[in-house]
Amino acid sequence: MIEVTANPWMVLGGIAALVSLIFFVGKWVGGMNEFKSATAAHLKEIREDIKKLLDRLPPAAVSGGSPLRLTELGQSISDELGAVAWADRVAPAVLPEVEGKAPYELQEFCVNYTAGCDFDAEQDAKINSCAYENGIDREQVLQVLAIVLRDKLLASTDS
Repeated sequence: MIEVTANPWMVLGGIAALVSLIFFVGKWVGGMNEFKSATAAHLKEIREDIKKLLDRLPPAAVSGGSPLRLTELGQSISDELGAVAWADRVAPAVLPEVEGKAPYELQEFCVNYTAGCDFDAEQDAKINSCAYENGIDREQVLQVLAIVLRDKLLASTDS
C-alpha cells in the first residue's frame, strides 16, 4: 500500500487558493449583478425618453400605407377645408395632364400640384389655420388636399 503524507504548507496553499477562487468568483458575480441592474436602469430611462419623444411628434394627417390614405385627422381637415369641393373644381382643369398616368405618377402629380398651387387668400388662411389648430405643418395640410385630389382624379380616369 502506498502511503501519502500531506505537507501542511501544501494543504494551507490549497485552502488559500480555494478561498481566493471563491472570493474572486463572488466578486465577479457581484460585479455582473451590479452591471445588469445599472443596464436595466439605463434601458428604462431610454424607454421613457423614447416615449416622451413619440408623444411630441405631431399627429399624422395621412397614413403611411400604400396607397396613402387620410387618417381621422386628415378626414377632419378635409371636411374643414372643403377639400372634396375644391378637388371637384380643380380636377377638370388638370385631368388632361394626368391622362394615362399610373396611380403613383398621378399621386406625385397631385402632391407637386398642391405644393405649388396658388390658393386664394381665403383658402390660404384656412390652410394655415388648419395647420395651426391641429399642431401640424402646412405641408401635411397640403398632403390632405393632394390625397383628395388624387382620389378624385383616379375616379375620373377609371371611368
